[in-house]
Amino acid sequence: MSGFRTVENQYEVQFRLAPADPVATAFKFSIASDKAAKARVALRLYGLRDLDAEEFNEALAAIRMNDAFGATPEERLATLALERRLAGFLNAGLFALLLWAFLYPHPYELVVEINAAAIAASSALFFVKRKRWRLESSKNDPRPDVRGLYAPAGALCFRTLIDIRILDWGGALLVASVGALAIVGLCMAYGAPQRSLVGVGLLAVAAIYGPLGEANTLLDKSRAQVFQARVTEKHTSEYRGHTSWNVTLAAWGPQRTEAEEEVSHKDYDALAVGQNACVHLYPGALRFRWYYVAPCGMRDG
Repeated sequence: MSGFRTVENQYEVQFRLAPADPVATAFKFSIASDKAAKARVALRLYGLRDLDAEEFNEALAAIRMNDAFGATPEERLATLALERRLAGFLNAGLFALLLWAFLYPHPYELVVEINAAAIAASSALFFVKRKRWRLESSKNDPRPDVRGLYAPAGALCFRTLIDIRILDWGGALLVASVGALAIVGLCMAYGAPQRSLVGVGLLAVAAIYGPLGEANTLLDKSRAQVFQARVTEKHTSEYRGHTSWNVTLAAWGPQRTEAEEEVSHKDYDALAVGQNACVHLYPGALRFRWYYVAPCGMRDG
């Protein structure tokens, strides 16, 4: 055996024994995640190389020689400790914004504005510190991970997907994807680690699509074009304690096929099968058409 690696969670520790022959299959076993069990296994593995520890020490030695962290080995280690504390505070703050947007998004426009500002500020900070921070999780890399950067982007993307019906969603997604490719290219040009690029790309798509959808809706001050659509079916669904109220509408305006729409509980009760619902269609401030469904007679806006 060339050594071993471990993967630990709240309940168990998996040991992976790596054979000296790279072609051979690794042997794996798991134990309960408690000190006594881990101590017994450690005694049995005594003499084998801890590949995780070696990889971590190699990464730490590389930081001691990395000018991005300071001028001397001691200064670089001090900078690393400072960056880990800063990243911890940043992650906590960004995840707090995520919970605000998920659990109680009020006042709505303020939630959107603060999360959008957090996306811009934290992304700029990550670009500046791209050689000191990382987006991916790796227990063998002593650099701090700032996965909290996903939080405000995920929050606005979630709110856009849940709260807004974008008819031209394909165009908005295309814009977000092109922007993400540009950001990934910029990160590559400035020497970001390749293993971070997938995370950067996913973050960029969400960070663009969410604010794009919200801005397209909140900045749209035009009047709606109203279409009537017959309610052909209605039903509720539940998932993990959350109830969704859904109605199926016949084709209307640019929507050429029957489609299911989620509405509020109040609107669900007011809409009856066989009667018409009104679809309020807006051009969108950024020219991505969006709409909402309501009982007819409700005031526009």
